[in-house]
Amino acid sequence: DVSLTPIQGCLYKPASRLPVGDYADRKSALKAFRKNLEIIEGFMSDDGVYLCGKEVSLADATLFPTAIFSNFMLPKFNSDGEEVSDPLPPKLSKWFHELRASDPVFTK
Repeated sequence: DVSLTPIQGCLYKPASRLPVGDYADRKSALKAFRKNLEIIEGFMSDDGVYLCGKEVSLADATLFPTAIFSNFMLPKFNSDGEEVSDPLPPKLSKWFHELRASDPVFTK
């Protein structure tokens, strides 16, 4: 989540508090935020429900709060005005929804 935290402010800071990190405006910060979600998704294991395999890890506990926040906030910044069915990349979305549905700790 180190790649997301520095620019996560693009999801909630008012325009008067921008720029965010190295990004001059919200649009470029959101683009980088989405790209970083895709990069994280590329490291995901295909073996199990959790990010790194068949057992829960620090990766799940670290990324889960960001996934909750992103799932709620990213649709508010959809550039084309269309409703987004799922703001997270496909594998991250599957991980997020399965974790919320099946793991007793993450369902709370």
